[in-house]
Amino acid sequence: MPPMTTTSFVLRRLADDWKLLAAIFAGIVVAATLLASAPIYLKTLERQGIDTAIDRAEQSFLNIYGAAPHIVLSRQSLDDTKRAFQDAISNNIQDIYLGRERFLRTPTFLVGTKINPLDPNPRRPDEPPLVSRGYFQNLSNLEDHVTFIEGRMATDEVVWDGPNPRVEAVVGYAARRNFDLRLGDTVLFTPSLSDPTRAVIEIVGMLEATDPTEEYWQQSPNLYIDPVPLEELPDADVEIDPEEPPMALFVTREALVEGIGAAYPGTLVSSNWFVSIDKESLKKWDKDEARERIAGME
Repeated sequence: MPPMTTTSFVLRRLADDWKLLAAIFAGIVVAATLLASAPIYLKTLERQGIDTAIDRAEQSFLNIYGAAPHIVLSRQSLDDTKRAFQDAISNNIQDIYLGRERFLRTPTFLVGTKINPLDPNPRRPDEPPLVSRGYFQNLSNLEDHVTFIEGRMATDEVVWDGPNPRVEAVVGYAARRNFDLRLGDTVLFTPSLSDPTRAVIEIVGMLEATDPTEEYWQQSPNLYIDPVPLEELPDADVEIDPEEPPMALFVTREALVEGIGAAYPGTLVSSNWFVSIDKESLKKWDKDEARERIAGME
C-alpha cells in the first residue's frame, strides 16, 4: 500500500464528509451575509420608526418654538431679532420650513377702567386703590384668524396729548363680561401709579377665534384672547382682585412701537415665534442630521 500523503488524506476526508462540510460552508456564508446586512437592516428599521413617529405626531408637536424674552420695544430691536431669527432658519432648517408667526407681549401694566379707575388720591387714603392689570400684545396675521363680534380691527394711528399716546386696540369678547367693556370705551394703561404718563386705549373691536383648533392658535386661543388671572404679585401701592384676569389687548405692531414704545422708552417685550415644519421634508433627514440642525437652530 503506497504511503498516504497530506493531500490525499485531505481529499479523502472531503470526499467522505462533503455533506457535512457543505452544510458548514453554507452556514458560514449565511452568517456572513446576515452580519454584513445587519447595519442596513437596522438602519431601515430606524428610518421606518422615525417616519412612523413623524406621521403619527400632531403638527403642533413637530413645529419649532423660538423665544427671545427680553427685547427692547423699539423698531430697530424688533427688526434685528427678526433678521437674526430668519438667518437661523435659512442656515439650519430652510428645507423643512413652511412659515412662521410672531407673538409680541409687553410686561404687565396697571389698568384704569370705569369700575377700577387709576386714582392717585383714593377716597380711602389709608388703603391702596383697587386697580386692574393688563398688557399689550401683537400676533402676526391676527385678522385672518378671528371673527369680530363687534367693531373692527385696530389701526396704526397714534395720537399724542402731550406725553400721553392714544391708540386703538381690540380685545377678546370675554372682556365685555370681565371688565364691563363696551365698544368705544377707553381705558388707561401705565407701568405704575408714580409714572405720570398714561396711555389712552380706545376699544374698537371685540373678537373671538374663528377656528379655535387650527394650528395658528397652537390649539389654545384662550392664552391670547381670554387668559387666566396672573400669578405675579402686584406693586405694593395698589390692590388687585386675584380672581380677575388681565386685560389682554391686541394692538398693531406700528402702534405698539410708535405709541407704547415711544411713551415708555426702555420697555422690554417678549418675542416668540411659532415655526411650521413640513413633515414630508423632515423625513429626508436622518437622526444625526436632525439633531445637528436643531442644535444649530438653537
